[in-house]
Amino acid sequence: DSSTRDRATFDANLGTAVNYTVASPADAPASLTFGPQFITLASQLGGQVTLGLNRQLNNQPASLAAAKLAKQDMRNLFAIELGNEPECQFPILPFKCAAYDFLC
Repeated sequence: DSSTRDRATFDANLGTAVNYTVASPADAPASLTFGPQFITLASQLGGQVTLGLNRQLNNQPASLAAAKLAKQDMRNLFAIELGNEPECQFPILPFKCAAYDFLC
């Protein structure tokens, strides 16, 4: 799938849970930024939560900051998924995986 998680970046200074734009409500955003409020909302979910973090954009400091905050604030954190970008090898996806050219 063309998961939004593949194109989401954590921003510790973002004042909202998420920030994105789409041309149509049926579209998945080409990029999405999430902030600490997203982690707060996820911490309030019932049951255990697996947090998927982006590696496609190769922003390791942002992914590490999100992981640290989730570990600190989410009592319901079950696991952290560190990307699933090998799916980028399929040419039918609507985006390219520049950080993983050896797969694309």
